[in-house]
Amino acid sequence: MGWHPECPRNPLPYSGSQVWGTKISIVCHRTVGHWAGDYAVLSRSFVPSVHFLIGENDGEWVQFYDSGRYLAHCANANTDGVGIEWSGVNTGNTFPPLTEWQIEAGGKVVRWLMAEHGIVNDFIDRFHPRFLGHHGTWNHSNVAGNDHWDYIDRSDYDRLLLEEDDLYTDWDRAVVVQNNRLLKQVKGLVKDDDEDERRRDKKLFELVAHGQGLTPEEAKELLS
Repeated sequence: MGWHPECPRNPLPYSGSQVWGTKISIVCHRTVGHWAGDYAVLSRSFVPSVHFLIGENDGEWVQFYDSGRYLAHCANANTDGVGIEWSGVNTGNTFPPLTEWQIEAGGKVVRWLMAEHGIVNDFIDRFHPRFLGHHGTWNHSNVAGNDHWDYIDRSDYDRLLLEEDDLYTDWDRAVVVQNNRLLKQVKGLVKDDDEDERRRDKKLFELVAHGQGLTPEEAKELLS
């Protein structure tokens, strides 16, 4: 349960179910418009529908509800899923990549939700058949029991995991999600003599270990 420490808040009146379920997933939604219209529709509060809205341009992000609340944003994932709407007009059934602002702000939200609720680093892309009960991050189009097709791509998800830190500017983002294959390789990198390189390698190791289901404490044990 909670409110993101940086994201602007617009706490809306709540008239929905009082269920406070354990959150096991983040459900990614896409609007079919832009910030002004999306904000106006979602803030009417006729039906409590989504926890976060992230627009395409700098400064456009808001949290409407406590992240622990039940909201009617995705059938079969309302109780245990946190909903994020990303603004962006679709062409047919295709959405554009997330903007740099959406990566910056959305990354803060996704990483915070993972830490706040213990949501694991496991992303399901839009090509996966619909199913139920995912632990991790998935798209509205992945959830069984609805006919929605909105999504973000795996390449955008990978970018969301990286922090705003000069140490990561030139780091190959793809390695972050190749958890199983790289775990032992990354462990060997932490012996680097350069302090900045060592810090970066340790952070990467923690991300890889998190994808393996290890806690930060267990990751540190492996580094010792």
